Amino acid sequence: MTFVAKVLKVMIGSPGDVHGARQAALGVIHEWNAIHSQVRGQILLPLVWELNSAPAMGARAQEIINRQLTKDSDLLVATFWTRLGTPTGVAASGTVEEIEEHLRTGRPVMLYFSSEVPDSIVDETQTAALRHFKSWARTHGLVEEYESIAAFREKFARQLAITVNKKFPSVNASPTIESGSRRLSGDARELLAGVSDDARKLLAAAAKDPQGAILMAETNVGLVIDANRQTFVEDRSPSSEAKWRRVVRELVGAGLIEQPDPKGAILDVTDEGYRAADLIATGPDDAKKLRLLSLLHQTRLITHELPRERQKGEQIRKVTLWPDGDAALLRELGTTFGREAANLAAEAHRHLTVVADMAGAVQRTPVNRGFDWNHFDWERWVKELEATERTLVSLASKVDPNWAALV
Repeated sequence: MTFVAKVLKVMIGSPGDVHGARQAALGVIHEWNAIHSQVRGQILLPLVWELNSAPAMGARAQEIINRQLTKDSDLLVATFWTRLGTPTGVAASGTVEEIEEHLRTGRPVMLYFSSEVPDSIVDETQTAALRHFKSWARTHGLVEEYESIAAFREKFARQLAITVNKKFPSVNASPTIESGSRRLSGDARELLAGVSDDARKLLAAAAKDPQGAILMAETNVGLVIDANRQTFVEDRSPSSEAKWRRVVRELVGAGLIEQPDPKGAILDVTDEGYRAADLIATGPDDAKKLRLLSLLHQTRLITHELPRERQKGEQIRKVTLWPDGDAALLRELGTTFGREAANLAAEAHRHLTVVADMAGAVQRTPVNRGFDWNHFDWERWVKELEATERTLVSLASKVDPNWAALV
């Protein structure tokens, strides 16, 4: 299904030691697109210098990257771990120069620092430079820390949804999606996409509560947060209490619950909260559905963004597909959702395997030798990519009819 959408360019910047976070950021952006692109009339286009810049001469390397990528990007996501990066002659590093350029022109910057302890000895000079920059950043805005790639992915997914909602209003008037007895607006779905799993659990319980309420009170034994006869502070430890206070703030900030009396102990589910609660995934198959959407968008990204001319064909080396790992997912979807879904899953895997094998043939050739493009079947490459995408779209619509208008 074709649709008109505005492209928002999201630049991912970092020194070379945060490869895992960069890949996680790409995955989060792909999932955002799979869920929101048609509803909002917006597509997030990730930009990384390895894939989206081209060789050029006559200026500093970072200046060329700025001309080709930075100046046109709408949002910058920057992550750091143990290194700040190499000075450019203008700024402390290329990533810092990108941050300064975005701030100078008033474009949003999302800044993340990893607190994970490295296994090996790090460059003390780089560590000191990073520490100095981190101190500067904390005095010039709100930054985020994460202790693992999984934590970064969860935080970035939620915060990306918040940032896009606030900074880039939806192009489309939001259509409605059938959900049980209510009709849920696209905007409610977008708000829910930025909510953590713990917040979803609390909201779901509160929506089922006869009074639609959450009790949050300080008692002589510690913090109490209850909804629908469920207790959400697992123990009386400070860390557990801090976590659930954060969860409540998250739901209030998203407009899904409210506190009518600022001094009271009761928080009520809002109308938007009730509608959002209808979409909260409670079944065991929902994680599989989201993985399918991610796979679909990954394939769609390769299909529509990778060049098809031989002159640029070396970018196929950067294609990453896991047909063996995805086979398990596709088998599970077929088993769960019936024979037609099983047939579509098997067909998708056949096409996916061909694409991966063709990319693998390029990737196995050493870069210094170069791949013999005369033996690469470009027509089949394009055909298999489009067939993979088409079949995954049909499968996604089969496993969840609500997605028919979204994929």
